[in-house]
This record gives sequence, structure tokens and C-alpha cells, in this order.
Amino acid sequence: GLNPYYTINRGASWTAVSVPGISNWGAFHNSYTFKKRGITADRVLPDTFYLYYGGYGVFKSTDGGVSWTNVYKGNNGYIDPGSPGLAYFNAWLSSVPGNAGHLFYTGGWQLGGPPYPVNEHFYRSTDGGATWTAVPNVMQVTCFGFGAPAPGQTYPAIYIPGFVNRIFGVWQSTDNANTWTQIGTYPLGNLVRLATISGDPNIFGQVYVGFDGGGYAYLPASGTGTQQAPVPMAPANLTVH
Repeated sequence: GLNPYYTINRGASWTAVSVPGISNWGAFHNSYTFKKRGITADRVLPDTFYLYYGGYGVFKSTDGGVSWTNVYKGNNGYIDPGSPGLAYFNAWLSSVPGNAGHLFYTGGWQLGGPPYPVNEHFYRSTDGGATWTAVPNVMQVTCFGFGAPAPGQTYPAIYIPGFVNRIFGVWQSTDNANTWTQIGTYPLGNLVRLATISGDPNIFGQVYVGFDGGGYAYLPASGTGTQQAPVPMAPANLTVH
């Protein structure tokens, strides 16, 4: 229930973040049981940070966290209009390496374990959080991460555990979230929910996962992309303004 803090002197001192319109931080990160990541740094623009608080919206700072501007407040401050009552509990916001102002967001898991209710969209923004578009046919993403681009590509590979076309698995996109390839289902046969995932930033196709209380695992680069052909996505038809 405490508000976040910022430092501009490499951690020597810290100051509470002051965001316009927010006086109660009680639900910003109110339980260790929630896998919430509501703040991310831009990977290109210096001193630029983004903050998401469900019910309040998306805020942007260009001075290292000293001052903030509300860049998105549609749908009463919820990115996903379909599940505003739950979506922020496990909200995950992250910027894309090498792409200024590119962000992805998921509300995370909502209820229990597999099979999850497939009702939570996976969203992206390319204008610093001002507008959001649902990635077509990708649902109930529990976490996501980025890795080295595929050969011949410039956009980082994207990795998710979730549903693509209502099929659960661990998925990889090498073409800017246009198509997806299933690279696994439950790593090492472990049915524990994946709490974190990341591609290797230097080795394309090498993927690391962390289980929710069950340790870590990785998929060597030579083992990726062999289970099925990429799944084409339908045109996006859900845009949040």
C-alpha cells in the first residue's frame, strides 16, 4: 500500500513519487501474492519512465520520476475495458528494447490455475502509452519478455505463456507480434504457473522461465521453433483510445 519512490543520485537518497490525481496507493501493489509490475523504464529515451495504476491510468515521466503526466485515462483508467475490476491485480507493463515508446501490457492471471478463463487481452502501445491496441487472438498472458531478434529481423523476439487462438502454451513471435510459434506447453512438465519469462538478449531462441515458486529453467537456442508453424493472426479490431 505504499507509493513508489525514485532516486536521481544512484540510490543515495530516495523520494516518494508524486503523481497528479493519485492520493491513495493502497492498491498499487497491495499483496505479495500478486505478480505486479506497474513501472518500466523506456529502453531508449533517457530519464523516461511509465507507470500504470489500474483505475487511474498510465503516467509518463521524462525527468527520472520527479514529475509525471497522465498520458492515458480512457476506460476509467483501465487498459482492458473487458475486465476492469480484476485486470490491475497482476498488471505487467514493460517497454520494448531498442524501440522508444513501445510498451506491452497484460493484466496477468485472474482466477486460480489452468484452465484459465480466456478473457484477458494482451495489449501494446507504440506511442508511449497514449493509445493501446489488443494483439489479435492472444489472451490470458501471464507474463512476457523479449529476446534477441531472429535472423533477418530487427524487432526483438517476444515470448509469452498464454493462449493463442485459444491454444495454451509458451509462444514466440519473431515478427513484431504478427504471428506466433508454440515452443512448448509446460516446461519440464511442471504445471506451476510461469511467473517470469525472457529471451536471451544476445542469443536468438534461447529462453529463460521462472516458475511461481518452483525454480527456473531454460530452453537452449537449438531447441526453439520446431514444434509447429507460425500461427497467423486476424486483423486487430479492438483499439483502446
